Amino acid sequence: MKSRRHNFCATLARVIFAAVLLLTFFAASKMNAQMVTGAKMPEYAEAFGLTTAEQAPDYTVQEIGVKAGNSTMANVLLPGETATRATPRSK
Repeated sequence: MKSRRHNFCATLARVIFAAVLLLTFFAASKMNAQMVTGAKMPEYAEAFGLTTAEQAPDYTVQEIGVKAGNSTMANVLLPGETATRATPRSK
C-alpha cells in the first residue's frame, strides 16, 4: 500500500504537468488584442454612423489641475485655449 505522501506527490506532479502543458499551449497560440482606440479601430465610423466630414482629425488636449479649497480638480484645454487665473470675488 502506498503512503499518503506518495499519493499527494503523485497528484501534485500530475497537476503541475497539466499546468505546464496548458501554459505551453496558451503561450504558443496566437492571441488577438485590440491595440488601437477611436477612429483607428476597424469599422469605427460605421459603428457610430459617422461620415468622413463628421470624423475628427487628430487632436491634442492639455489637462491642468485646479486646486479649490482641499480639492484638486482637473480641466481639459483644447488646442488654442489658454488657462487664465480667475481672481476671487470680494465680499
